[in-house]
Amino acid sequence: MNPKQRALMQPEVEKQYFSDKPLQCRSYANAYVLACRSKYLSGVVAEDFRVVEGNVTEYHGEDSSYMDCTAIYLGYFHWVWGHNLTDNIKRLWFLYTDEGRRLLAEGAHVVYTCAFNKDVSDNGRKLFAMADVNFDQFEKITGPTQFKRLYVPDDALIHDTITHEPLGERFYTNEFWQTVLRIKQKIRLPKQTFDKVYFSRTGLTSNYLRETGEWDIERVFRRKGYEIIRPEVLPLDEQLAILASCSHFATTEGSIAHNAIFCKPATQVEIVQKAVYVNHYQLAINEMADLNVTYIDGHHTTPPYGEGHVWYGPFYMCITPYLLKWAGFNMFYVPYWLQPSYWWFNLRKKSVVAKWLANRKFVHRLERNYWERCASK
Repeated sequence: MNPKQRALMQPEVEKQYFSDKPLQCRSYANAYVLACRSKYLSGVVAEDFRVVEGNVTEYHGEDSSYMDCTAIYLGYFHWVWGHNLTDNIKRLWFLYTDEGRRLLAEGAHVVYTCAFNKDVSDNGRKLFAMADVNFDQFEKITGPTQFKRLYVPDDALIHDTITHEPLGERFYTNEFWQTVLRIKQKIRLPKQTFDKVYFSRTGLTSNYLRETGEWDIERVFRRKGYEIIRPEVLPLDEQLAILASCSHFATTEGSIAHNAIFCKPATQVEIVQKAVYVNHYQLAINEMADLNVTYIDGHHTTPPYGEGHVWYGPFYMCITPYLLKWAGFNMFYVPYWLQPSYWWFNLRKKSVVAKWLANRKFVHRLERNYWERCASK
């Protein structure tokens, strides 16, 4: 990788991300669960309006409803696939304890909030089933709700802050890993196996404005003998079976790389980075799954970024000298600065261009057709 990214990554890779912190479940009388009014706003507020957790600044009981029951709060969920493997399952450990089973037997409700008040994906629901819980019995809180008694388990995947900011260190606990193992034990090996697989996002046409150029990355991995897999066209059980049976797994950084958690120990994993930042979710996954991981610089992503966050993109991926050095061969490629897609990628980020040209429907159709042709090569 380039020297700037190496300097950023090196100290983070050398850290340990396991935590032996004892987990507890706190109990509150007449506490409030606040639903998401925006992307990350949610939390729990005690009866005296003290913020217990979340990024809520203050709340004083306005517009709330009351439920005369006991509830277990499982936290803030996200519909994005990668968060199903991390944040959405980090409190399930409590449901496996004697106290959790007792509360469920006594009729306790299981509640959660969700980003933008959206729904968890179908694959997310299937993952909960593999973790031995029935998501259909969970209740999504969509507005401020007060409960007679609220149980709030500690996170088994610990953030270095109490907010939902995606950046920042993550530490996993034994309870979190045991939840993952419950899921992995349900995976059945496929009829057809692949030794080397590359999980691609080029089939996600809804994502073409956020990620550009991955088809070039695919060319390198295809030449190295990797089977290109577009996971969205496969049932979840087939996706997980492919991951559990391969010896080499490659993909780009982000949610799709979190799938490495299902690989067997010592799997060789290649993660193609698409911006200069550190994804601590992935570092925790790499450690807990005992993977052999190589990070490869495969981008020329530059600011400005969406919503001011580097992890939000947009990303420009391309063949780089670092990628070819990893591959160990020479091949013809067009440098990024000669790619028309690179200059359009940067031009469309300018507010004037976005307002008067880039966001028009006929331009979107032209772009979509172009990306789809590239991805099908």
